[in-house]
Amino acid sequence: MIVIKEAERTYHLGDEDIHALDGLSLEIKKGEFIALVGPSGSGKSTLMNVIGALDSLDSGSISVDGQDLSKLSDSGKAMYRRKKVGFVFQTFNLQARLTALENVELPLMLDGIPRKKRRDLALEALSKVHLSDRVRHVPSELSGGQQQRVAIARAIVNRPEILLADEPTGNLDSKSGEQIMKLLKSLNEQEQVTIVMVTHNEDHAAFAHRVLHMLDGNISHTRNGRKKEVYG
Repeated sequence: MIVIKEAERTYHLGDEDIHALDGLSLEIKKGEFIALVGPSGSGKSTLMNVIGALDSLDSGSISVDGQDLSKLSDSGKAMYRRKKVGFVFQTFNLQARLTALENVELPLMLDGIPRKKRRDLALEALSKVHLSDRVRHVPSELSGGQQQRVAIARAIVNRPEILLADEPTGNLDSKSGEQIMKLLKSLNEQEQVTIVMVTHNEDHAAFAHRVLHMLDGNISHTRNGRKKEVYG
């Protein structure tokens, strides 16, 4: 589904060149769950941003379902992100004055989806993350784990094929983090969503099919995650 070949991305900071991606090649199959781990500055977030069309390569190529992202216009990249990709962030990024339901509806409003349809889709997404009983609550009335579940519902409401999760458990306690990982695993298995996740937590990385260890802008080594039956 995702094919990256000889990817190069360099940032210029003063007199220093930072090689965020340094000749990286990678293939991700449809329905895979990939975890990216490694020290800060190893290129994890840059790789995720390239897959999400939030950043561009200096050289090399990336294609998703045969579509070369480098050939997309800015509006084409925006459409790709809206239709193909869902984003989950460490800090939730919810609108404080909106209810859980209204937060999940936001991407649908941008797409001009009629009110009734977007409400039905938002309720469906909240049901998938087990928050049907919290739809009228604003973020301040929800726990950290519940807020992240709202953020995941918002990310999947457009039924994206790819879910990009950047440290999705980074601001959560261990119990809430475990619940979020089980939810992501369930979405991957039941919805066949391809997931690429950045994490520093090795236990959470183990939920993935493959764990890619990154160092100095490339993949240093790969290992398999745990067998899915471990988590049921």
